[in-house]
Amino acid sequence: MPSSPNPPTQESLSGQIQIPSSLVEQIRGEVQNLDQLKEKLTGASPEGVTNFLHSLLIAILNLDASDAHIEPEKEGAKIRLRVDGLLHDVIELPLGIYEALLSRIKLISRIKLNISDKPQDGRFSFLLGEDAVEARVATLPAEYGEAIVLRVLNPKNLIEVQELGLRKEVLETLRKELKKPNGMVIVTGPTGSGKTTTLYAFLKEIERPEIKIITIEDPIEYHLEGVSQTQVHPEKGYDFE
Repeated sequence: MPSSPNPPTQESLSGQIQIPSSLVEQIRGEVQNLDQLKEKLTGASPEGVTNFLHSLLIAILNLDASDAHIEPEKEGAKIRLRVDGLLHDVIELPLGIYEALLSRIKLISRIKLNISDKPQDGRFSFLLGEDAVEARVATLPAEYGEAIVLRVLNPKNLIEVQELGLRKEVLETLRKELKKPNGMVIVTGPTGSGKTTTLYAFLKEIERPEIKIITIEDPIEYHLEGVSQTQVHPEKGYDFE
């Protein structure tokens, strides 16, 4: 029986992967748009799926994409990237690459490999030098296999309120509201519109040693110093209520 092209490692089992600095520099230098990414990913083999995934993760950050969608089709799969809220086709994958990529992502995300008929969620982090970047993974049964959504939580999205691009009068009103001891601010919008970025900017605005901040999240996307963040688990009876 042939061996697996990607046997489990301590790195993959821990949910954290180290991306070689040489590859980071290469992708950052060579991939500035979606066409260049397609060229870079074309020709990969199942045996090279780890390098393929690493290249995709670096490119997501480099192109300011919020997530990647890997969608199975009859004879392979398609990868699409969401940039500025819109999905863009990147590349069509052969079936062998898709299957190897699915197994690799499920392994490092600590998602059960033997379950393909139910949605599953997981996460992992990858190291770019000394910087750790979080990635969320969701799998969903589809007609021709499991669809994967890979959301990369870019640390540079943790910005200050004044960097959100609000008009001066809106920013002044917002800061006035954030200083109140109680109340509600509702942030709405489609996927990729900046809801999470906005809410975390609010938290950074009000965080200081003399007050206690507790968040209830699903999921926790970024970890903030000075904030007690809690993850809901509806299946355990721990929900938003």
